[in-house]
Amino acid sequence: MNADEELLTFQRFLLAFDTPAYLRRARQVEAEWRHLLTCCEKERQRLLELPKLRLGQLFAAVGGPAEAERLPVSEEERMRLVKLLEEWQPRLRSAVPPARTAAQVEEHLARLIIALERFNGEWERFLCSLDLGPINRLREGYNRYYVIEKECAVRSVRTAREGFEPLPPVTTDELRRLFPPLAVPVLIVSAP
Repeated sequence: MNADEELLTFQRFLLAFDTPAYLRRARQVEAEWRHLLTCCEKERQRLLELPKLRLGQLFAAVGGPAEAERLPVSEEERMRLVKLLEEWQPRLRSAVPPARTAAQVEEHLARLIIALERFNGEWERFLCSLDLGPINRLREGYNRYYVIEKECAVRSVRTAREGFEPLPPVTTDELRRLFPPLAVPVLIVSAP
């Protein structure tokens, strides 16, 4: 057996019993990205508990989405709030007394606005507190070594480069785009 045949036999042996380094590297980068997104989603859901509660209370007080015209906000914001209600489907643990006056509706809406603003502040603090160094080091290693490791495994430069796209560093702005802050409606205060 010559040297090339020995190398090919060795590579087949490794491929049969071990995942090539370039695939392990790609899987590790993907797993870290999924982990980061899962952490963001869990924290976001935790922080959304109060806004969901306040939205449910608001619509319970006004009589449901069919009575959304009672909300002292623009038509666009009314539609956005109804859409959020449909998306979140908040479940209230206790009954909410009906809002009989415009002032009572405004009070419920003001509580929702405070909850949304608080969420946005806490969400921004959370995003800014994330240490993106580990995932970006993995992406940097992927960009630097993936093609080389693949070339060693497949023994073809062209095949190794085929379909390769370098990964940009993960940024807080990217996470902000994936998990945007919540729109806060503007209360139109009625005349006293």
